[in-house]
Amino acid sequence: MVIYTVNIPFNMVGTYHLMHKDVEVALLEMDSRHGLLLSILGISNVEHAPPGTVENGSIDYGHLEDWWMRRSIPVSRAGIGTLLEHLGYPEPSFLLTRSMGLSLSDHYWIRPSSLELQYGQVNHYQNRFSEDIGELLFGNTEKKRDDVDQSSPDNTSDGNLMKKWKIIEGERCLLKAGSGYTNMESFNEVIASLMMDSLNVEHVGYRLYYHQGRTVCSCVDFVNPSNEYVPARRMFSPSCSDYSYRGYVKACMEVGVDIVPFLDRMIVIDYLIGNEDRHLNNFGLLRNPDTLEYIGPAPLFDNGSSLGYSRITADICKDMVVPCKPFAVSHDMQLGLVTDISWFDESAFERGMGAVRAFLSENRKYVPEERSVRILEFMEGRKDRLLAKLG
Repeated sequence: MVIYTVNIPFNMVGTYHLMHKDVEVALLEMDSRHGLLLSILGISNVEHAPPGTVENGSIDYGHLEDWWMRRSIPVSRAGIGTLLEHLGYPEPSFLLTRSMGLSLSDHYWIRPSSLELQYGQVNHYQNRFSEDIGELLFGNTEKKRDDVDQSSPDNTSDGNLMKKWKIIEGERCLLKAGSGYTNMESFNEVIASLMMDSLNVEHVGYRLYYHQGRTVCSCVDFVNPSNEYVPARRMFSPSCSDYSYRGYVKACMEVGVDIVPFLDRMIVIDYLIGNEDRHLNNFGLLRNPDTLEYIGPAPLFDNGSSLGYSRITADICKDMVVPCKPFAVSHDMQLGLVTDISWFDESAFERGMGAVRAFLSENRKYVPEERSVRILEFMEGRKDRLLAKLG
């Protein structure tokens, strides 16, 4: 595998083909220097348009622009200031065209109309990629500006936490740091993984990893050349303003996916760990990019904003009230949407707690004993309330 470098002329305005693998979707006019979509010049294949961008049988400019800009690193990302200052860019969108919009979450990209390229030559799943952008996000400014290779899947990664993609033993892995003085998100990801392992809930597995002098969590990409991730938000109609549970279930049924069993498990897991950030981009479906057939729910991921992650230890307790997303304002209310709890095995939960207890004990230097005890008490308390409500 090689890093494929494309010399794109950043001459402000140019034409690009929006591609889905090697399928031409639309011809776009773009400000390539600033990474901005200016207009849709022509449409070649509506069926392969990004989910959530089609209105009345055609690709809508406003919805496509929203999809494209949301592809960019958010300005709230930890480390983005260092990256932008080092490269001399005022906005993260400048990075989008530098890597042709390539991602490790789906198979969309933009091909300069002046270049004959195939997806197999440039995609990040089968070709090596630069880690320079990711290293800048982690604060590593050793490389001079002109030496930074900007062909990276980090240009299109979502979320606010410091993160980067790295190839580890041939696998595409996402490294993600925690936040604040506790850095608990990384540890909470592992805790949630251990519990879901025991409860047999399909999920992305996380482990601790040491990178650039800090402890982070690492997970293997759940997307590959034969599938792609479609966030729940993209399953709703572009003009939708009611992102309800019923609306999502209906949208999934329309593409042949019975999502209810998965949502039962997601809601229960989020209740047990007190997840505060299950927004509509943090769960979704997997789709075959070639046939456009929806495969089923994506494994659960991004569980770190939980277990009182941002609170001081003294504030973590059994009765701790935490914010809830995506379908209700409280976790107790959201539990009312669960249709089946027969899959929940209390003995499996207790085995999971044993694994969590051992993990916390092994990492006492990072998670003090008092905090560990309070985390365990919180989870046991949530289990008891869960069984009382749904048992």
